[in-house]
Amino acid sequence: MGFTLAQTLTLPPELQGPGPRPQPAEPAAQAPRPLPKAAPKATLKRRHHWIGASFAVAVVLPGLIAALYLYVFALPQYASTVAFSVREEGSSSPMDLIGGLSDLTGSSSKDADILFDYLHSQQIVRTLSDDMSLDAIWAVSGDPVFSLRRDPTIEDLHTHWQRKVRVFYDATAGLLTVRAHTFRPEDAERLTTAILEQSRITINALEDAARQDATRLAQLELDRATTGLTAVRKQMMQFRADHEILDPETDVAGRLGLLNSLQLQKAQALIDYDLLLTEQTRTNDPRLDLARRRIEVVDDLIAKERAEFGTGDDAYANVIAEYEVLAVDLEFAQTAYVAARASFASAQADASRVRKYVAAHVPPTRAERAEYPKRFLWLGSIVATLSLVWAIGLLIYYSVRDRR
Repeated sequence: MGFTLAQTLTLPPELQGPGPRPQPAEPAAQAPRPLPKAAPKATLKRRHHWIGASFAVAVVLPGLIAALYLYVFALPQYASTVAFSVREEGSSSPMDLIGGLSDLTGSSSKDADILFDYLHSQQIVRTLSDDMSLDAIWAVSGDPVFSLRRDPTIEDLHTHWQRKVRVFYDATAGLLTVRAHTFRPEDAERLTTAILEQSRITINALEDAARQDATRLAQLELDRATTGLTAVRKQMMQFRADHEILDPETDVAGRLGLLNSLQLQKAQALIDYDLLLTEQTRTNDPRLDLARRRIEVVDDLIAKERAEFGTGDDAYANVIAEYEVLAVDLEFAQTAYVAARASFASAQADASRVRKYVAAHVPPTRAERAEYPKRFLWLGSIVATLSLVWAIGLLIYYSVRDRR
């Protein structure tokens, strides 16, 4: 086999005897490992040139054009700011009670909300354009991007209004802040002053409409109450003419007094008659005939008076019942008339004073330095947007190419 016994069976060192110990054979030399190949040197390929060229065309060149326009051709703009709120004077008139009920039913809106919507509407653009020529303020030469074109339509003016007039609304505090941009500081101040005045006119118009409506309703109620009172009074006059009685209550009191007097007279006549009988007067005594005659007459009068309080159609009880109905109707009509008259007087008094007004806590300001347009912000936004669009387009292109 080529191996000796000593090489095959090797005892451990502690069991080997004295003498030289055999040395282990040295391992054969290993072959050297091959060195890795050097990586190829990175070089720009054709697609890298195309990516760089596309970035230059899509981002760098438009960015330079935008920077040139913003810093060379864009005209400076001046801003004027006004801040105001709608205040209401406290009152306890019937109109306030109606307004409170309207608030509870949710049929009304806050005045600040109405103004916020109005300041974004086309109506205020048309109104201010007729008053101060907005096209002359915003249409200037040399800045086609930030200026208004010549001979604009109302739609063009409204679109440009939304760019140049910013409205900020704090719904919690009810504060409105308006910032207007123009190419001259005096125009910006004049525009914010006109916006404040137009807001006052709008609130006053809404308040006038509410006051006129309240006055009209109060007038209708007063006319209705007057008509009802007049009709009841005519019925009362007709009743008195038909029954020839001015005051049935007084007449009843008089009739009851007369009836009581007759009953007293009857009682006195009966007493006199009994006294004559106790005196043992002769049966043909004329005094007895006179006493009996007196008793009969008084009885006839009492019966006649009681008959008038009977239950027939012409009975006095029916007359009293009819009068009581008319008296209740008259009292109700008079009460309604007094209430309607007071409501109408209150509506007229409330219509003569202003309860809501626009208070400007920051009056229109006048700029001394042009702070708009924000050139650095505009340029950064343009470059960022172009870079984002370029990156998305590049990813889409390579994604589509790799799928093929």
